[in-house]
Amino acid sequence: MTPEAIVGLTAAISIAFRYLEPIHHNMQMAQNLQEQRLLAFDKIVSACKLLLKQVGRAKYMDSICSLWSQLSQSIFMLERTLWPDQPPETEMHIVLPPEPRPLSDVLLDNFNESATYIFQAIAPLEQFHEWFVAEYDTVLHAEFNNMLLDSILLFRTTESMLRMKQRLQSLIPAPAAAAIDLDTDPPVAHTATAPSASSTTPADAETEVMRNAAGEVLAWY
Repeated sequence: MTPEAIVGLTAAISIAFRYLEPIHHNMQMAQNLQEQRLLAFDKIVSACKLLLKQVGRAKYMDSICSLWSQLSQSIFMLERTLWPDQPPETEMHIVLPPEPRPLSDVLLDNFNESATYIFQAIAPLEQFHEWFVAEYDTVLHAEFNNMLLDSILLFRTTESMLRMKQRLQSLIPAPAAAAIDLDTDPPVAHTATAPSASSTTPADAETEVMRNAAGEVLAWY
């Protein structure tokens, strides 16, 4: 890492760490604000990790990778500061795909459960950027500012893709049940029925023929 890169990384971590250490005359308010910002960073970091695990560290993911690294290290430092006797819980490593993947891989079904995390990270990231613009010189810290803007843009693009997929899935009709032809009479089971004793219609019966010994017909019945 070049000296310039080290300076930039140190400045970025310092800015993020300062965001997690709000100053307020009321200690309780300061603590509540710190918890809210820590939760906001956690949402951003979680979304970054899910994207990186899905598509890898492609060139277009540089801003997301930097955002994940810098915010994770700031959380790591805060944990070491607040709880020096406990090991930090923040993960500093990610298992990436063997090869970089296109952003369209977020549309694969295995990413469905991750969509909510992407949606939840956008507002906290935009709020962090608004705070940064209000507190720092964006010309002096142009690299950090561009990283935040690129990350917001990529998150917004991913959100649009995922919401479009959800919309299309909601428009797909459910599988239709087997059609019933109402114009066709249902088949009627035919059963042999004995004639009623009170029926006036003679029952069909076989005709018996009587013959004499010579074979001549004697009578019809």
